[in-house]
Amino acid sequence: MSTSVQRTPALERLTEYHIGWLLLFWVGVCAFFALAYTVMSHIDPAHSLNLFVEQEMQLLDRMLHSLYFSFTTAAKIGYGDIAPIGISKGIAAIQAIISLVFLAVIIAKLLLLRPTKTFRRP
Repeated sequence: MSTSVQRTPALERLTEYHIGWLLLFWVGVCAFFALAYTVMSHIDPAHSLNLFVEQEMQLLDRMLHSLYFSFTTAAKIGYGDIAPIGISKGIAAIQAIISLVFLAVIIAKLLLLRPTKTFRRP
């Protein structure tokens, strides 16, 4: 005898969360990657962001610039004033993919919340 177990894919489970939690998680992902960029700039500036190689900065300035870069990467804005170099290029790519998935889920959730109109033919 075999019992069938229904498995819900991970993306379907994401859509079950409230949109507020999804946005909070997206912000948390941005903060995590900003911390990763800051730590990398402290360990080896050659594998962080180009801004940290070009000029000497205090830790708070590095954190704020990393947070700015993380949010512009996650929001798919990418102004181009700060660019990843070395290993941080791969980390930025991973962040972009994760952020793209969450933005897609958030947009899908917003579309599901929208009331639908039914049209009747005269």
